[in-house]
Amino acid sequence: MNKNFLALGLAAALLAPQVAGAEGFAINEWSAEGVAMGGARMFAEDDAANVAYNPASITKVKGEVMKSSYTYLSPHGNYKLYDGAGKEIEDGKNVVHAGWAVGSYYVRQINDKEWFGIGAFPRFAMVSEFERASKASTNAFFSKLNGVSVTPTYAHKFDKKWSAAVGAEINYVGLELQKNLQMKMPVETPVGTKIATIDGTTQIEGESYALGWNAAANYAFDDKNEIGVVYRSRIKHSLEADLKGYNTKPDLMGGGDVFGNAYGVVTLPDSWDIGYNHKFDKKTRLELKATRTNWSTYDALNVYFDKSLVGIPGIAESSPSAKNWSNGWRYAIGLEHNFSDKYAAMAGFADVEGTQIIVFYPKNGVSPIQEKQMLTQKGANTHVVGIHGNFDQAQSAVKAMFNDKALAETMDAAGYQFSSANSINIGRLVPQIVYYVYAYSKLFAQGAVAKDEKINIVVPTGNFGNILAAFYAKNMGLPVAKLICASNENKVLYDFFTTGEYNKNREFILTNSPSMDILISSNLERLIYRIAGNDANKNAQLMASLAKDGKYTVTPEMKEELSDFYGNYTSEKETAEVIKKLYEDTGYIIDTHTAVAAGVYDKYKEATGDTATKTVIASTASPFKFTRSVMDAIDPKYDSMTDFELVDELSKLGKVKVPNAIEEIRDAKILHNTVCDVDQMENTVKKMLGVQ
Repeated sequence: MNKNFLALGLAAALLAPQVAGAEGFAINEWSAEGVAMGGARMFAEDDAANVAYNPASITKVKGEVMKSSYTYLSPHGNYKLYDGAGKEIEDGKNVVHAGWAVGSYYVRQINDKEWFGIGAFPRFAMVSEFERASKASTNAFFSKLNGVSVTPTYAHKFDKKWSAAVGAEINYVGLELQKNLQMKMPVETPVGTKIATIDGTTQIEGESYALGWNAAANYAFDDKNEIGVVYRSRIKHSLEADLKGYNTKPDLMGGGDVFGNAYGVVTLPDSWDIGYNHKFDKKTRLELKATRTNWSTYDALNVYFDKSLVGIPGIAESSPSAKNWSNGWRYAIGLEHNFSDKYAAMAGFADVEGTQIIVFYPKNGVSPIQEKQMLTQKGANTHVVGIHGNFDQAQSAVKAMFNDKALAETMDAAGYQFSSANSINIGRLVPQIVYYVYAYSKLFAQGAVAKDEKINIVVPTGNFGNILAAFYAKNMGLPVAKLICASNENKVLYDFFTTGEYNKNREFILTNSPSMDILISSNLERLIYRIAGNDANKNAQLMASLAKDGKYTVTPEMKEELSDFYGNYTSEKETAEVIKKLYEDTGYIIDTHTAVAAGVYDKYKEATGDTATKTVIASTASPFKFTRSVMDAIDPKYDSMTDFELVDELSKLGKVKVPNAIEEIRDAKILHNTVCDVDQMENTVKKMLGVQ
């Protein structure tokens, strides 16, 4: 059984209330489902994220599973300072910066006893900032720790009761510390000893790789009760860092800066997870989890310098910082209930306030099935809004809200921050990169391509995100010959690759491949930045021209950098012909977007004579979402049927089961009926969130 999961929000705009971070600087938000379960996720079925939560549970995966997940963390905190006598001397706000926790996971069942898994996720991370005038600033007014762990894992299922796993942990940390240096010290001068003053700042920045390990075991008492334990070792980092001291020399010595190297040792703590899983029935289960983190191992952060920080040998050649952290426990409880075989809902009982999801879509720019999927979407925190306009207008309005500083302040005051779940957010491209690597690996495993043999990739696109992910994969080393950009009759991208001019000043055409009905391709800006030599100013000039005049032209040198790409388009008539021919030749039914890609690939072969290079065509949609267009293409006689009659007929014709997501909405109640004009989108957001 092959499964590919992507944990993301719906589309358009995702608003996340600010929530508390994990204990210490540990990160426990390794998947969207894990967050929904309050962190109590150790025994999930068919979940590749088990690599992070409980490696012994990867034995619950059937076949092969890939997964990427994104969790937005926005912690806030306050602090109090005390003197040596325990008297409070200061309180204030500790700005703990928000950020994304990104996890990517892969699990493969080798046989009925053995599994292999690998994950990449953050175990430790923090960005903390104090006011520079704070008394705490002499310890650190800015602290940043970035980290990621890569965990190759082997798991073995001994019998129905016992399973165990062991894995390595390759841990990376990047550390940056900034602090005030304020000192008074005696300095010998020609006229005697004087008291010199130092009022400077220091910056230490470095990185390190280190190895650790983990082990886990599960024991099932029966079909309903199971326990598990996970141990993660401590990891000792030897940091090599750059030292920068600004105005750290005494004033009586003329002041000045000091630059050098710094060295230090940081020990990240080991931890234990103990969990219990109880299945009430096939649909409902409860998880309990306790985590002990041995923070006492993080007893100090002592940094040593290869030269005196103040320019006087023997003085300020190290920066000792005792931490004296105590060991801590974290408890979580989570309940999972599968309401039907189609939808799963989870309730978490941790200090997570949740999310509010607002989806904007062009009222007359999607298929009836697509629209019903959105309008029947369950969830008290979900809002769906149709707009009188097209996708470009919806996306432009959402981006305008994101860039509105006054609106951001209003939302922040109400406890919200904007985030996007469509390809405005570059994080969307990360799992798409993985999918192209996965596709190549499957071709290689099947013997379809030799080692390092290049392939072509065809992507139907309007917003340019999916094909940009393929471009990034190629730049990361994936053997790719040509990136074939397929457009529908809104062929602004085809014209760009042909002429070097991007011009949105044209008629907006509603087609049968509506996800490609776009004239402002947001992600093309990211490609332009690359071919401009990563020149942000040049990129900004071109985007300003697009905003002002609706067009821009790249230089001949930049156009030469587009040699990796081939662009073309498929008309509406040609799209229908591709669907019909493929069905008649093979019995296989494709959707309109995939048909656009297949049509362009045929044109590529005709134009270039390249018929030998193995080619992957990205199929980005299901024909069940576009039944009328697909079935009309096969035979116009189907046009008299209703939308769901067409669903059933497509199922018979293609000899495939109706997808659960489509079946679920057949008789579902319409829950959303809000419609607004484009210029009312911001007010609609405020109204739905109760924000003034």
